[in-house]
Formats: sequence, C-alpha cells, structure tokens
Amino acid sequence: MDVKTQAEQLREALNEHNYHYYVLDAPTISDFEYDKMLRELEDLEAAHPELVTPDSPTQRVGGKALDSFQQVTHRVPLQSLQDVFSPDELLDFDRRVREGADSPEYLLEPKVDGLSVGLCGDLKFGRTVHSLINALVRYENIRFIFISPEELRVPDYITDMLKEQDIPFKEVIRLENVMSELDLLYMTRVQKERFFNEEDYVRLKDFYILNAERMNLAKEDMLVLHPLPRVNEISVEVDDDPRAMYFRQAQYGVYVRMALILTLLGISGS
Repeated sequence: MDVKTQAEQLREALNEHNYHYYVLDAPTISDFEYDKMLRELEDLEAAHPELVTPDSPTQRVGGKALDSFQQVTHRVPLQSLQDVFSPDELLDFDRRVREGADSPEYLLEPKVDGLSVGLCGDLKFGRTVHSLINALVRYENIRFIFISPEELRVPDYITDMLKEQDIPFKEVIRLENVMSELDLLYMTRVQKERFFNEEDYVRLKDFYILNAERMNLAKEDMLVLHPLPRVNEISVEVDDDPRAMYFRQAQYGVYVRMALILTLLGISGS
C-alpha cells in the first residue's frame, strides 16, 4: 500500500471514530488504539508534508460536541498537554516542564473509563469475577469480553444487568481471538471444589493457559490480573512480563484491607 492511500485510510478511520466519540457518545475503540492511529498519521504527514489536508484529524481538535452540553466560558484558557507513549517521551516531557517551572508537582489519576476488560476462565462460579463486574459498571464506556467454555459462562443475571444498563459485552470461547482487543485481562482458575463430577473438572481445568506466546498477541500496555492462588492457568514464564500485575495486586489488596479495617474500627491511620 502506498503512503497516500495509507494516509487516506487513516484519516477516514479517525474521522469515523471522532464522530462516534464526540457526536454519538459511543466510542468504538479505546483511547490507546485511537492515539496509536493518530500518531501513525502524524508520522506519515511529518515525513510527507504534501499529504496534509485541511480536514485531517491532525489539523483540528476532536469533533462536533454533543448539543446537550452546556456552553461555558472559562475564566482561564484551558491548556492541553501532549500525549506520551513511552518512558522516554515522559522523561522528555518532564525535562521540558522543568525548564519553565521551578520544582513542579504532578497529580496522576489512573484511567478506568473506556477500557476493554476481558474476564477469562471460571465466570460461572468465580465470586471475584462477579464483584469486579459490579465495580467496573460504575465507570463510563466500559466494555466487557467474557472468555469461557459454555459450561462456565457468566450467569444470566450478570448479562441481564449489562443489557439493562446498555453496557456492551460479548462472549467468546477462544482467548487468542480477543487478546489484541484487551486493555485488561482478568484470569481465574477453574475451581475443583465447584464440580460434582471430577471428569468435568479434568476436562476444563486446562482449558485456558496464558503463556508468553499468547501475551505476544496483546497490547504493549495490557495488564494481567488474577485473584490468586493460581493453578496453571498462568504460566510462570509470564511472571517476568512487566504487564503481569497479579503479585502487585495481591500486595495492594493487603493495604486496602488494612485501610478498611481501620476505617470500620474508627482508628486513625496516623
């Protein structure tokens, strides 16, 4: 494909995503995927300035806002910061900030809105799965992908709730088919104690094994969580992958429980 055609296709796709995001308030891809496409178009136009068009998404900000938004005049002009996509770009941003500001301080807020969340394994009996879903539906534009064999699919009361709240989800069987779509993958073990028939447990216990080969299909910033303990649904070779967050997740869980207990007992953390 020549660069002109590539640029045209990127512009068309980005304009379509802008329409869904700003006008319909129904984004079809994650912010990460959109930013990746925009960066690709920026790089193409920088290398070939003759390809730049007035209607290119690189030449304007966003799209038409919803008519339902109230018009507000800001007392102080809003400033927009440039996106960064790597540790080197973040360090370069910090360097430029420090050139113009003395001892700057940063406020970081984890972004949950707009994530594509995959839940894999025992979705029928897994209590942590059901709790996590009920927590995440509080955020905007969350999309769920349920990955399980038919025998362990998520209960109907969960999918009925998602339908009632118009929260998008889909159910699939093959993990590798959706790895590239996920921002977060929550793995679970198949629980032997939930089965009346040991043959069924043996047949399903190794249905999903997350290994390095499957991790290669995922986004560079996709995170992997697990309620622990694991059996063999996550290969030990994944432990060294920087996207594997389950041990840190368990550590943070200790601190959260400590804070909750102190709060319930009315004890000050200081």
